[in-house]
Amino acid sequence: MSVLYVSPTGQDSHEGTGKFPFKTITHALTQARPGDIVQLASSTYQAEEKFPLVVPDGVTVAGTTAASVIVRGGGSYQLAGAPAGDSVNVTSVNGTSVNVTMVLGDRAQIREVTVTNPQGSGLLSIAGAALIIRNRLVQSQQHGALIAGIAHPFISQNEFIENGATGLTLRSQAKGEIRQNRFQQTGTGISLFDQSAPLIVDNQLTENHTGVLVAHSARPVFRQNQLLANQEIGLWTKDRAQPDIGQPQDLGANHFEGKTYDICNDAASPVVTAGNQLNPIRTKGAIAYLPSEIPDDAAVPAVLLGTVEPLPELRIRPMRRVPLRPLAPTCPA
Repeated sequence: MSVLYVSPTGQDSHEGTGKFPFKTITHALTQARPGDIVQLASSTYQAEEKFPLVVPDGVTVAGTTAASVIVRGGGSYQLAGAPAGDSVNVTSVNGTSVNVTMVLGDRAQIREVTVTNPQGSGLLSIAGAALIIRNRLVQSQQHGALIAGIAHPFISQNEFIENGATGLTLRSQAKGEIRQNRFQQTGTGISLFDQSAPLIVDNQLTENHTGVLVAHSARPVFRQNQLLANQEIGLWTKDRAQPDIGQPQDLGANHFEGKTYDICNDAASPVVTAGNQLNPIRTKGAIAYLPSEIPDDAAVPAVLLGTVEPLPELRIRPMRRVPLRPLAPTCPA
């Protein structure tokens, strides 16, 4: 593993060391190999970069703190098989071209960086398992991040703030895990389309127009999320979408809140909810409220729940032996 250093005070003819850093991220990425780290000095990287920046498989781009390392800009990336349009008008895909700041390969990582694209989207992942951790994805015209194809990234502890269309969009067969992020002051916090099916856990989605949109045939799983103070809708479902927001034996523990609707179900199937917090008065469409089937610890003896360790011993008193009386002899008939 090598660390390649980048600083606006460096030169691309340098060796990429801490003392003699490269000048551009663009050049550093051409030199990086799987396992390498491209370490960015605190600065704004914009004018001399060639966008989009393509992070190769297994390469990490890292800042010192997200607030001090800013990558701003975008360029056209050819996306084979992209849809020509979108009925809900929230995608940056136009034909087969996407305007993005950075494209992440399989196992590529981006950490502690602010990414913004005034003409398009911030990050793009279309295959593999990228890691997107502790970044600020802010003020992009379209999406903070766009996940498509068969990508299944791990997205954690990021801030998605003031993006034009959505903070995070998943399309096609994208999956992955979205955990402990903050989505704020955006058109839609998270948008899910096609057959996307991510696991979405412990996120905060506040002050957006809509917290989460689930459309087409998307089947995401939501647990322990806080969708609060959204201007119109907390959770909006459409088409054939079937989100799992909680089951009787696996409670959702989500909080849905929108000024107009906590949940707006325009989908063909009812939304099943168990163990969530919402106001039934602020809902639209078919909602199936199911009770919990998880035993209540206070109502069921601990022994029956199997939570007593070790289990109490069963004490059996020894039996008292009683002498047998001989039977009286009998005569054959």
